Amino acid sequence: MRRLLYISITLAMLFACNKTHKLHFEIDKEPAEKFLDVMNYIQEKSPTKEIPYSNSATFTTQENIEQDSILAKKIDNLLSLPTYKKLASAAVAYNCTSTIYGAEAYKLVLNKLPYNCIKMNNILSDQWVTYWNNGYNKATTKFLSQSNFKSNLSETIEDKLTPFLPANINADTINITFCFDGSNGTTLTGNNITFDLIDYSNKKEIESTLIKEIHQFLYSKWLNKNFKTSNSNYKREALRRFQNDLIIKGVPQVLTFNELNNQSKKLYNNPELLEELFKNWMKTIREIYFSSQPIELQALQHENAATIVSFRLLRKYCTDKTIEDQTIYNRPIPENYIGYYIYNSILTNSGQRQLKRAIANPDKLIDIYNNSVSKNSILPKIPEDIKQIWEDNYSTKSAISEFIDSKLTIL
Repeated sequence: MRRLLYISITLAMLFACNKTHKLHFEIDKEPAEKFLDVMNYIQEKSPTKEIPYSNSATFTTQENIEQDSILAKKIDNLLSLPTYKKLASAAVAYNCTSTIYGAEAYKLVLNKLPYNCIKMNNILSDQWVTYWNNGYNKATTKFLSQSNFKSNLSETIEDKLTPFLPANINADTINITFCFDGSNGTTLTGNNITFDLIDYSNKKEIESTLIKEIHQFLYSKWLNKNFKTSNSNYKREALRRFQNDLIIKGVPQVLTFNELNNQSKKLYNNPELLEELFKNWMKTIREIYFSSQPIELQALQHENAATIVSFRLLRKYCTDKTIEDQTIYNRPIPENYIGYYIYNSILTNSGQRQLKRAIANPDKLIDIYNNSVSKNSILPKIPEDIKQIWEDNYSTKSAISEFIDSKLTIL
């Protein structure tokens, strides 16, 4: 009887752990739609159907332009939304004789278009004009106006994310707000994602970036809950940051790799580039481990790798005459490239179950990767000393993570 009871309890726990937790999304597209409405109206007013660039020095010659009451109402409706109240609060417009702040800056600039493009902080107005003149607004209008937009987008995100998240992921509601701004990019506050569409020109880019951002948010939250460093000292904290950079950035690279441009894909699979990044990555983790100032070293190495070093490697390994904008964005950064290679090797050589196990057990990532290395692999196994540093920097996991790992290993 006890044996049967134990088996029943075990099966029930296993079922609960393997059960897919539906992710919940609240999607607000109204701010983006109202901004589209304002700018599309402005563009239609233009005799050439373009919004010309002009220096604010000509502003005084336009002071007597009759205010468009329809446009003014559209702008007021836009700025009444909580999202744009917040965005407009940081806006600055530069008149010939004065500087205008906040919502009044937005009103001034939008009311003067399309006859005059008054300059703003972070070249906001220039970004808006460029986006519309390039016709990118047509793609985002089509994206936002899809039938069953919210349910279809939620389903797309969940279908893409689920195979790349731990089984016991927190299923808190995530609030996604679409807007146009140009100042802050896509931002994350708590469970709220404000997605700035001004940086994207097609549906594929929007969905890929959104999926990547949500994965990083959910996985980071899960890691903080289920894993912690063994001791609260500077060395372990620096190593944890180093580890999390690769863990949090690596998985989404596999998830969205097919959406990259061909130029970027070639870089991600360039053997010489991977070997150079791999050697530098191993050198960095050893330097942090033996450093007397590990926090400072990790921060410096992280900054240099994402800026000076990444651009040097881009120029060295991308030999095409023209380097595309997306390639510059996806330039060789160690945690992205090595993270992609490690997780993709596990998926390709060991299968989805082992990838899922690696995602749920970051402390065993190196071991799982080493077991996936084959004679055809570009990069070799990770040395034992680094494997030991990696594993020692994790403390005991929660009971639920241990249970899931044991069942995945058995299966």
